[in-house]
Amino acid sequence: MREENELPSGWSESELSHVVVDKVENRLPSKGFRGPYIDISSIERSSKTIGPVDFVDSETAPTRARQWVSEGDVL
Repeated sequence: MREENELPSGWSESELSHVVVDKVENRLPSKGFRGPYIDISSIERSSKTIGPVDFVDSETAPTRARQWVSEGDVL
């Protein structure tokens, strides 16, 4: 049995600043854009996955739809 503060085998400690991006790309969708919009309600709490998303275009995208995500990002 491991000590309370002992990490599991294969894990290592790191500073949070070494494993996160300082700033997310933030820009308006370009004219003619149509794509998925991930609202906070789209994130499935139990499975930690993205569920159904809305699709928006450059004219209907809310102003908060300015942060762009990539595959592998942690939300």
